[in-house]
Amino acid sequence: MRDDDRKGGGESDAEVEAWVEAFRNGEQRELVFSKLVAHFSAMTMAFFSRRIRSRSVAEDLNQELYLNVYRHLGDFRGECSFQSWLFTLAFNQLTGLRRRWKAHPDQNPSIPRAELWEDMEIDAGAGPDAAAAEQEHRLALVRCLAELDEERRSVIIGQYYRGVTLAELTTRMNLENKSGARSLLVGGLRRLKKCLAAHGITSAE
Repeated sequence: MRDDDRKGGGESDAEVEAWVEAFRNGEQRELVFSKLVAHFSAMTMAFFSRRIRSRSVAEDLNQELYLNVYRHLGDFRGECSFQSWLFTLAFNQLTGLRRRWKAHPDQNPSIPRAELWEDMEIDAGAGPDAAAAEQEHRLALVRCLAELDEERRSVIIGQYYRGVTLAELTTRMNLENKSGARSLLVGGLRRLKKCLAAHGITSAE
């Protein structure tokens, strides 16, 4: 986890722990909880935003995180700092979302399913069998894209389906590698084609 994920306001660790203790003791719960949210929400939002390229999804995760904090803070026993506990919850929440997306890639907003399907050219012939084959091929493409890491997937989608140049992608994604988005594209396409081949698909580019 990056250090800048955990930069907060001017309050000391002792003040934060005092808020937590007050909440656990039932002292002005709403007030002290609002202080915790005000102190940490920007940090946790940055944590989610760096790892999920959809701001709306990151916002939903951040809101869900603090609902969970409110529900479970009374069970916090102080074996670690509140901040460590909070980011453990955030990490587990993010892991759970990625597992759901892997099982149901159509729910991942970073994969423009309809656009990808329209651009795929599959020589399936005619009739119901052909339609079923096309459906199977399209699902395989979405699943294979979902298996890529977010950076490679973003480059492939940006380059082939949204018309964004590699130079622009390099800038947008703040890539420090000299080869930038091109390197991610080459590696991503290699992995994508290998995955598609495992599904018996060799005609998709």
